[in-house]
Amino acid sequence: MASDAGAPRAPRYVYGESLWCEAPSFLWCCIPKNASRSLVRMLTAKGGRRISTISPDVQPRKWVLAAPKPALSFGFVRDPYARLISAWRNKLGARPEAEKTASLFVHNPGLYPGMSLDAFVEWLAENLDARGPDKHWRRQSDFLVNEEAELCVDFVGKVESLAADLAQLAPVLGHFDLIAHTNKSRKTSGEPEPELSDRARRIVQDLYREDFERFGYPP
Repeated sequence: MASDAGAPRAPRYVYGESLWCEAPSFLWCCIPKNASRSLVRMLTAKGGRRISTISPDVQPRKWVLAAPKPALSFGFVRDPYARLISAWRNKLGARPEAEKTASLFVHNPGLYPGMSLDAFVEWLAENLDARGPDKHWRRQSDFLVNEEAELCVDFVGKVESLAADLAQLAPVLGHFDLIAHTNKSRKTSGEPEPELSDRARRIVQDLYREDFERFGYPP
């Protein structure tokens, strides 16, 4: 997907874990919970550097706006239901990463360890747009689209077709040696996938409507 040449080069939100490289020239817009740890490893091997490391004193979006336009900019999206469930399991579910989520509860009153999936979705309905959302459940469009709803990257791949989509980047980035998915949300063997209630599904469809429609996922 090609971006509008006249559009701003930075989306609404740029995560500091996004990677920039001069040769080969690329910008990868990192979206958490979208195989991001694995992509960091693969793209770091190509020479990518974290924006937060390149310029720690500059807000990442401002840095991208001021940087030269890369030869290739891209990001990877994921089914909104799967991404949200992964974030819930990782941060709030039965076995949250407690050592990494303490500040999450401080900055997001009403969240608590062991919170049910439906309760989390109800919380999102009241809080997603009330303040700057946590990056793990921010809309994926925010990472790839500007204020005028214009796509800001040249290519959008999908986690569900990661290998095939990475192959499409080979003309610029070269061949990829795929690595195992790292930092998967914790799940015990045989544990069933959690199910959203009908009400919770309707809330998710409404909250993430732009992601469903823009990236072609069925609601």
